[in-house]
Amino acid sequence: MPPLKKIMLLLFVGAMVVTVTTPALALVCLEDHSAKECAVSCAEAMWFMFPICF
Repeated sequence: MPPLKKIMLLLFVGAMVVTVTTPALALVCLEDHSAKECAVSCAEAMWFMFPICF
C-alpha cells in the first residue's frame, strides 16, 4: 500500500472514531457540568468538530 493511501486511511479512521465518540463524551459531560462549560471544553478540545458539540 502506498504511503499516501495509508495516511488517508488513518485520517479516515481517526475521523470516524472522533465522530462516534464526540456525542458520547458530550452526554457524559452534560451529566456533570453545565451546557456552557461543556461547549467551551468541547470547543477547546475539538475546534474542528465544533458544530457536533451542539
